[in-house]
Amino acid sequence: MASRELSDLRPSTRKKIDAWLIECAKEISQPIFLTCTYRSQEEHDKVYAQGRTAPGSIVSWTRHTTHSERRSVDFAFRMPNPFDLKADVDQDGIADFTEAGRIAQSLGLQWGVVLKNGRHVDLGHIQDNEIVESA
Repeated sequence: MASRELSDLRPSTRKKIDAWLIECAKEISQPIFLTCTYRSQEEHDKVYAQGRTAPGSIVSWTRHTTHSERRSVDFAFRMPNPFDLKADVDQDGIADFTEAGRIAQSLGLQWGVVLKNGRHVDLGHIQDNEIVESA
């Protein structure tokens, strides 16, 4: 089963995610909760099969996942619809998912998937593309 534990992330990624969560708590009134940190490749293969060779909706766009490398998190907000991408609960004129994504980017993390046209998809995904491990 996929993990939601920060301790399952690479140490360098965890530091960035910890900083991201702290900044989000300062800027966004709705608390974030993690829906996935680590997921084995075997588990991800099952997720990828959904909507293709297994019942269900397509939920993954790739066979490769940074979750199995312990360098990404999926998240949502504690509100009636935790995946409402347009919600602006703190009413600051910026959708909460967008605000969380911009904070992640300011900390050197990748927010979601950026398409060739610059559009973001998978707005509830943050990943660390710079792997730096100290001894």
